[in-house]
Amino acid sequence: MLTDPHRSRDLLVTMWYPAVEGTSALAPYMDKKTADALAEEWKLQPDFQRLVRTHARLLAPIYYPSLPSSIPRILLWFLLVLFS
Repeated sequence: MLTDPHRSRDLLVTMWYPAVEGTSALAPYMDKKTADALAEEWKLQPDFQRLVRTHARLLAPIYYPSLPSSIPRILLWFLLVLFS
């Protein structure tokens, strides 16, 4: 076990879930910093990520028509425990 307080780790967690159809903003394909690095390394057109259309939405509410309202909280608790 590492106990050095100066060490840390970053953990990227991506989660997909059924969402309510709506008008929230479309999620970008990738962030600009990452896209710029890829474009330079792979000789891609600058701002190529703006040409890619996604179906993902930002901050879309979870769709759960017949589930109790506690389900999202239980899922969040499980994820926090799993990745802590």
